Amino acid sequence: MRISSWRLTLVLSTAVSLIGFSEPASAATVNVTVGPNGDMVFIPSSVTIHPGDKVKWIWGSGGHSTTSGSPGMPNGIWNSGILNQGAMFTRTFNSIGTFPYYCIPHGGFGMVGTVRVVALSPTPTPRPTATITPRPTATPIATPTVAKDFNRDGYPDYLLFNPSSLATAIWYMNNNVFVSGAFGPSLPSGWTLVAVGDFNRDSKPDYVLYNGSTRQTAIWYMNNAVFVSGAFGPTVPFGWTLVTVGDFNRDSKPDYVVYNGSTRQTAIWYMNNNVLVSGAFGPTLPAGWELVGH
Repeated sequence: MRISSWRLTLVLSTAVSLIGFSEPASAATVNVTVGPNGDMVFIPSSVTIHPGDKVKWIWGSGGHSTTSGSPGMPNGIWNSGILNQGAMFTRTFNSIGTFPYYCIPHGGFGMVGTVRVVALSPTPTPRPTATITPRPTATPIATPTVAKDFNRDGYPDYLLFNPSSLATAIWYMNNNVFVSGAFGPSLPSGWTLVAVGDFNRDSKPDYVLYNGSTRQTAIWYMNNAVFVSGAFGPTVPFGWTLVTVGDFNRDSKPDYVVYNGSTRQTAIWYMNNNVLVSGAFGPTLPAGWELVGH
């Protein structure tokens, strides 16, 4: 399936306009392309919206449908019927939940999608407190990537990542003085530690991971140097990469910064924990310059 030619414009069609985003009463319409370039896919295949928002499917080629349920098992919530190129079908989602759908002729070939309807400002789910197991002092050979206060003593600490062994470690600092170290969890093959942010808002820094081959993102929720649990985040479109995170819209929730090295375009994905809420393009960098994370 050929989806490499579709740039972030299609993915960001899942997002409402930044203008009016903070107004809960303002419903948004999210666009999904059906069969772009004749491919048997929905672009994007998964969207996250709020109650009252709409999803508009726009046919990029003919012979497809958007039908709620799983391939061969429609649940009757909606069915566009098989339509031709240029057709449009819109549905308003008023209930919170996850709504899978598929194309009647091609669902068995993987042409499926999902609409997730979430509360505008859900209360973060409390997570179990993890007991910190004492670990030996760590002196790994790696480059410090970020500085966050992992042991909550008021001093930022070094987070180290070894790309060869995929090991992580934390160096606890007192100003510019190394105090002690602890090994963190090792990453699975193919993944890179990109940044750190408090995604579940428990006042403890979490790991942000990125897989350059699959373009999948993930968050590892941490308690100091101890891995507590993990969750997948959104997949970055072809040609783009996850660079870093930061709270750009000042809602106390870290956001993704993604970058296209070919076009030098930047974009921000506004996140609610591991869920993509909306997106907006940032400035395009001049030739010869690159966007650097922290």
